[in-house]
Amino acid sequence: MLHRLFLILLAASCLATLPPLSAAAEARETPLEKGVTVPVDLDDLPAIGVEHVTINLILHRLLDLRSAGSTDPRFSVDTPLGPRRFRPAAVRELDEEVRALNRRGVKVTAVVLNPVSAEAEANGSPLLHPDTDVQRAPNRLGAFNLASAEGRSWFDAFFAFMARRYGDPASPHGHIAGYVVGNEIPSHWIWHNMGEATEEEVARQHAEELRRAWIAASAEQPEVRIYTSLDHVWDTRLQPDPLRFTGGRFLLDRVVELTEAAGGVPFDVAYHPYPKNLRDARFWDDPWAMFGHDTPFITFKNLEVLMAYLQRPPLRVGGQPRRVILSEQGLDAGDTAQSEDLQAMAFALAWQRIERMPGIDAFIYHRHVDHRGEHGLKLGLWTEDPDADAPSVPQRARPLHRVFAAAGTDAWPAVYRTAQEHLPAEALALAEPRPGPFPEHAPQWAPGATVLPRSVGLGRGDARATVSDALAWSLDLAATTDGVLPALYHHPPGGGGVSTATFDIAAPGPSPRLTGAVDLKVASINGLRFAILSGDDLLWEATLRRPGSQPFSLPLAAVDGEPLRLGLRVDGLGNGGGDQGLWLNPTVVPADR
Repeated sequence: MLHRLFLILLAASCLATLPPLSAAAEARETPLEKGVTVPVDLDDLPAIGVEHVTINLILHRLLDLRSAGSTDPRFSVDTPLGPRRFRPAAVRELDEEVRALNRRGVKVTAVVLNPVSAEAEANGSPLLHPDTDVQRAPNRLGAFNLASAEGRSWFDAFFAFMARRYGDPASPHGHIAGYVVGNEIPSHWIWHNMGEATEEEVARQHAEELRRAWIAASAEQPEVRIYTSLDHVWDTRLQPDPLRFTGGRFLLDRVVELTEAAGGVPFDVAYHPYPKNLRDARFWDDPWAMFGHDTPFITFKNLEVLMAYLQRPPLRVGGQPRRVILSEQGLDAGDTAQSEDLQAMAFALAWQRIERMPGIDAFIYHRHVDHRGEHGLKLGLWTEDPDADAPSVPQRARPLHRVFAAAGTDAWPAVYRTAQEHLPAEALALAEPRPGPFPEHAPQWAPGATVLPRSVGLGRGDARATVSDALAWSLDLAATTDGVLPALYHHPPGGGGVSTATFDIAAPGPSPRLTGAVDLKVASINGLRFAILSGDDLLWEATLRRPGSQPFSLPLAAVDGEPLRLGLRVDGLGNGGGDQGLWLNPTVVPADR
């Protein structure tokens, strides 16, 4: 098995050499820092060469919201609204955690999270954004409350206290080098909930979070790094709902504009380049990751697109690109020895690529040990003990553990050479990052895939739908003979029933048109009937028995700016729900387009 070959190679004298580094790799100012998230066995960290970890800081566990809290000045920050106090026991526990990591030569970056506590759910909290949906927030993580003077006071005091206590590398309490403000802001409904909010509202909220965090922390710790948090979703949305999801590209551009208008904030980027499919380690096969600035996703496959994008002058700070840490990303190991080997090989390729990308300071792998609560994902360097009472108790080191240990050492050439022997040609073609420059429009897109100004790209999630009775409704891609098109995946209900997605939009000009096509993603029994409605009126319908796109271009009776209701309907024709449909690039365009 492949992992046995890794063990042999690591035990042997590593004489193999790699080809000379590219000019980009030679331009790296400092070695790429290797790290893990949520470390469990701290003694394992030096054994595998860990230099950088992220830890989570939970606001309500550290802050003491009671008026009768500790009066010890060591655990308090004075503010115009009075002292803001911290829980001494929780702070001392954090001291020990940070010191234990520092003693092992490990840099610490903290991810600041704002969960919905039981107390907040029952009685509210000055820490939570006032529009956080405390009942429906999927992961019970809220945005920060900057809407009230009290909320701003707690927020500012938190960052001031943390920087004062942990800002000096020689601090007896330990050293924290930087702070990630929130988690995966583009998918804000899931990870940074402020209720249903427009893209602009999310950008303004997060720009102010970064600005205030920077001002408060840098006053105590001038070298502190403050990071935004971006997931792998770039120029699309994770789901087709513009009030719950946005893309990293829009958010980054707009937050930079807003912070620059407010005087400038030298924030950096904590990026998560997971594969698009979290359960498939073969990131090189991902059609969603393209080599153009309008790529839907940026993953391990095309991370150089992000680095090139950050070179743009409007995004720079003091003439220099913002720095990047890869603060959370992992590869699923599956359930077999073969899939564990694949995980190890995929990591080898990812490290080989990223080590050759200047501007990325750290590759912090997620995660050290599997966690049973992570939706079945098995990302860890270690498996977890299923019989242990607590989650993430390490049981067995995977092949990835040895490959990870070799990364950045003299053993790496031999380990990577072994991975090369088993990786497919399309994966090896990615080993050296593409130099760019990259086009604005990725060459994989079919003609017409770009949504023009004043148009509404339903297939890109630009409008919200109310969806009835669908087994599945999501953004998708459709391969055509001319390239890739954005699409909406529409799976009717079981039993061959009917599902309708209804959009209410403002007409983009007088006499607009709805253009696009339909196709079958899966053809099972007797096909689907597609129908398009304007209000209650049937505009168009077509029945497909087998895959093959059928276009439509329909005039819409609407006045510029007035409400327009469109329905996209699929009928399973009583076939038991096996057939599944695609709406290819449905777009409402002005009459002059």
